[in-house]
Amino acid sequence: MAVAEEILRCPSCRGPLEREAQELACPACGILYTMLDGLWDLLPPQSSGLKLSERKHYTDKIDYYLNMHATWRDSPFYLHYHGSFLENLRQLPADSLILEVGCGLGTD
Repeated sequence: MAVAEEILRCPSCRGPLEREAQELACPACGILYTMLDGLWDLLPPQSSGLKLSERKHYTDKIDYYLNMHATWRDSPFYLHYHGSFLENLRQLPADSLILEVGCGLGTD
């Protein structure tokens, strides 16, 4: 099991997840989580319509957000904002494990 999978918990009941083939299963509540585009999709099936529509929106608009990031990444505001945000992480020990949830494009 990969390190990230060892620390993941079921979003519905907070129980530990177990890897079963291409799924993560929660023995506590019985929910199965699958992969979506190579990433674990931990959005519980009983999520609200709003959360499900947000996932669809951001998945469908990935090219737009990648283009936006490429356009803004050299701007002084972007460099300052991300530099100050990442400075907190740079102060952690080199072997620190960080799980960023809702990381957007994951470019940081």
